[in-house]
Amino acid sequence: PGAFHIRINGHEISPVGVTLPTEPPRFVLLIDTSGSMYDSDSKWRLTRAIAEQAARTAASDSKISVFTFTEQIAPITRTAPENIIQDIQRAFPGKAPPKAQTSLFDAVAQGAAAIEDPRPGDAILVITDGGDNRSKSSARHIESSLVSRGIRLSSILLLGGTQTPEERIGEEMLAELVDRTGGMSMSIGASGTTYASFGGPSFEISRKHLPKVLANVSGMVATLIRSQSLEIQRPPAMKRRDLKLEYRSPQGGKVEMYYPKFVYPCGQ
Repeated sequence: PGAFHIRINGHEISPVGVTLPTEPPRFVLLIDTSGSMYDSDSKWRLTRAIAEQAARTAASDSKISVFTFTEQIAPITRTAPENIIQDIQRAFPGKAPPKAQTSLFDAVAQGAAAIEDPRPGDAILVITDGGDNRSKSSARHIESSLVSRGIRLSSILLLGGTQTPEERIGEEMLAELVDRTGGMSMSIGASGTTYASFGGPSFEISRKHLPKVLANVSGMVATLIRSQSLEIQRPPAMKRRDLKLEYRSPQGGKVEMYYPKFVYPCGQ
């Protein structure tokens, strides 16, 4: 613990200890199946391939729940733990639902609610293009709920083609939530993103690039579900406080960490 340096609102706080989870974390996978995810056949096929890879990786070391969402969020029908990939394939429609709008942030809120009695390592991963034209949940309320319960939100964004105003706003809000809750993000499609080779409205999957995309999806999910918990003495506070964490390795070198950027009062 002594290698960690913690500041809350600029004041240094001593760590209590570092622990590993004693129980498998819960992993909630949210898959956007609204109309915009069907701009092309290859876009939704890529989405399904990513979802299958994320589920395949998470299933070995976590308790996984999978939901699809448009205007409403719905759990996929599970037949048996070993059939999760086939269950996702059956749940993923082959064409866009008629007039399907997107409740991205409502889906995140309901995904968090599906995690009862949170424990270290619990995480949500949403696969989407960032659009939201239906949600009633506020980003600040979701942030408070996630951080105070120790649940991290991560995202994989498909950003090909010209974004609509709600997609641009949704992307920015989602990126902020991911950062503030200590999650990870991957962007595919737009110029300057991780995988710009899928740019444009087609999202054509090349045999050359797809294995690398899916390998990075696996690495991302494995990192999320194999986390450590850093215990600190929470300062008395009636409002959220800024949190800054550094790790100074005795061997030197940079260590990349993903952690919530705020501390909330107990019970909030």
